[in-house]
Amino acid sequence: MVIRISRLLVAGFAFFGASLAAGEAHAAVGYVCSVWFAPGSSTLGTNGYVDAYYYTGANCTGTQVAHYMYCTSGATYSGCSASSLYVFPRESLIALFHALQSAASVDQKVDVYGTSCMGGGTGCGGQINFKGD
Repeated sequence: MVIRISRLLVAGFAFFGASLAAGEAHAAVGYVCSVWFAPGSSTLGTNGYVDAYYYTGANCTGTQVAHYMYCTSGATYSGCSASSLYVFPRESLIALFHALQSAASVDQKVDVYGTSCMGGGTGCGGQINFKGD
């Protein structure tokens, strides 16, 4: 089962943050357009994954600036982070999902960062800073 949340379907407010690790690059300042949580075991981890799209404008307007995957332990997919800082336990992944839902629902700006991927893949999510305005 995959849970898809668009910015119009969610409410609430939460924060998530982590320290930058070596090899990360700043991707963009933008808005969460859509976010999915897929529970269960797959190549993206034994406890599910989160898939998120970010755009330059609120309400999925403007240009897509990033598409990142956030994986759990046991991941083997090349689109998952090679850094243990961004391979999440289930509880942390669910907290991240809810924080991204909240940001989408209130048009909150975010800084999103990519991180090194397993096997040289792309689209691996790293740090997210939720902006105050």
